[in-house]
Amino acid sequence: MKLRNRIFISLLALTATLSSVAQTTDNNKYMYVDPEAAKPETSGGDLFSFGFGYGGYYPYTGPVFTATPNLSFYFDNTTFKHIGPGNISVGALFSFKQIATGYSDYNGMYNYYQEWNYYIAGARIAYHIAPFQSKKVDLYAGGMVGYYFTGFKFTSNDPNYGDAADPGNYLSINHYPNFFAASVFTGVRSWFNSKGCVWADIGYGYTTFNFGFSYKL
Repeated sequence: MKLRNRIFISLLALTATLSSVAQTTDNNKYMYVDPEAAKPETSGGDLFSFGFGYGGYYPYTGPVFTATPNLSFYFDNTTFKHIGPGNISVGALFSFKQIATGYSDYNGMYNYYQEWNYYIAGARIAYHIAPFQSKKVDLYAGGMVGYYFTGFKFTSNDPNYGDAADPGNYLSINHYPNFFAASVFTGVRSWFNSKGCVWADIGYGYTTFNFGFSYKL
């Protein structure tokens, strides 16, 4: 074989090799995904949260009362990851709420004040799903079983409210003992960086509307 033909064949082989390498590199540029970059913000970890809640179901249903927001602290851990399109988290809650009401007798001489303080300890479970392309948003729904420690306070300027015949006597008795109750909720949270997010949910139970902030430990 002449030298010129050998050089020509070698150049063709070199060109084919370089083209193959370039194509592989170009494909990798689009196909390779960094696992850490692809990991959703909701993929795991321990979350500590603080929230404010409004509404909710409580035993007292009188016509006139005042109520503080629920002040709630949460701890959640994503124990079961990649269950279907999302994760399951379990955790605990501690919440406080105060409800109060006041009465006056027909003559306006005596006032009666009742106050209930609810200290709630609960166990929570929720399912989190990320239906959006953004890693920064996920929906969740779940439930809680809580134990309500009920503190009762009564004050009055009626000196005789302790007498059984006094109209204000029944107001001084704590009619609401401790109890268990279940709650359900659904909501959304949005991450503004890899550590913090804001969230809001609605439900039935210890609150009706709830919102707050979470920090990933």
